Amino acid sequence: MVSCLRFLSGIAFMAIAGCGYSSGLCGPGGECPQGQECVENQCMQILVYDTDDDCDQSRPFCDVVSKSCVTCSPDCTGKCCGDDGCGSVCQNHCGTTGQTCNPDTCLCEGECVPYCDDRECGPDGCRGECAPGCGEGYACNAEGRCEGACMDGETRCGGECVNINSDPRHCGGCQKACGDGEICTDSNCGKAPDCREIPCTGFTYCDLGTGKCKPGCDADDQCGPRQSCDVTTHSCVDAAVNNLLLVVDKSGSMMDASQEGGSQSKLEDARQALHLMLDEGEGKIRFGWMQFPHGSFCEPGVVSVDCGDDSVPEIRDRVNALLAEGGTPTGESLQKADTYRGLHDPHRCNFVLLLTDGLPTCPNGEGVGNNQADNQMALEAVQALHSQRIDTFVIGLGEDLNASNPEILNQMADAGGRARGGDVKYYQANNLDELQTTVQTIAVAVIGCNMR
Repeated sequence: MVSCLRFLSGIAFMAIAGCGYSSGLCGPGGECPQGQECVENQCMQILVYDTDDDCDQSRPFCDVVSKSCVTCSPDCTGKCCGDDGCGSVCQNHCGTTGQTCNPDTCLCEGECVPYCDDRECGPDGCRGECAPGCGEGYACNAEGRCEGACMDGETRCGGECVNINSDPRHCGGCQKACGDGEICTDSNCGKAPDCREIPCTGFTYCDLGTGKCKPGCDADDQCGPRQSCDVTTHSCVDAAVNNLLLVVDKSGSMMDASQEGGSQSKLEDARQALHLMLDEGEGKIRFGWMQFPHGSFCEPGVVSVDCGDDSVPEIRDRVNALLAEGGTPTGESLQKADTYRGLHDPHRCNFVLLLTDGLPTCPNGEGVGNNQADNQMALEAVQALHSQRIDTFVIGLGEDLNASNPEILNQMADAGGRARGGDVKYYQANNLDELQTTVQTIAVAVIGCNMR
């Protein structure tokens, strides 16, 4: 949303704002107190509003073009010429979509070419929307960029969501800052007690040196959705969307039932659980995809879908197309995951999810027998990933595997940095319900990871 800018001055800008006072002459070099701006040699206090409701009754409309409160709100919806209803004419915007303006009808004519230059959301000018659009927890602003949507009880001031009832920078309204050391309570500024004795409230943190509450955060719960608190600057920042590479076993044993006497194969359980994870993680996790074996009986997996913001539709196709066949080249597949550059992103948390129904059997076991060499290769691959700050979640699928609580899977879970508490370190899933609960738990952990 574009904010409406209003200068408060009784002299130079009376006609624009219709408000009541001048706050003094500008100092040397055009200097004014904080929160004011030098306009025509006058220091003007600046208030920023988001809606018509915040403008004066004498000038009740917020004009997002001039960023001022005005007496009349122009209406040029669907028009490229003619009267705007306020004594001016509508602008010809047809050229942005490759069309021409008909001067008789004031409508754009010709083939409409969507216009989304530098826009990631919002109208494309041709009754469509610019891609990729905004994920859950984000909203499209007037500039066509996605920004965190405000929660109930919050107001957007500039580029962030704030609570005007308790935020000393915006106490009772945007840009209405409290004085140094004051706090905002119920939209009113007041003297703050020593915060070393009485905790700060609202969007403030305690300066232990002075005992004063200062504007800013010191905990994530003071920030909006998909944000975290940078305690070095005491400001809320957008959290990065983290990477998760799905490394899925499709060996021949995945055709067996997860439980004795069960009617559904482990492969079908995996399909349903993975679709659930993709549903709940879309827009919140950058998924990637690897299945193993890739081609021949013992060929290691390859990353066939890169971790990305819009990878989910393609991964769904891969999940639906899974066929159970071949051996279990776990170690070499995890080595391939380590060489994948998409997981070496210093600005995000990076993860591997290994879903398997058996122990490694390739290359030394030739796809038919588990052996110490293949176990060691898989363990060392997980250790190598962890040394690169890539954690691995290990899921064992099926009663036939989990009944023996394989030591190698426990060791891999420990080495991957995401071990469970207790004697069983890896995630055991003996049926669809347990597998779905497991992937939901892992998704929460991935979404909640913060690089700082």
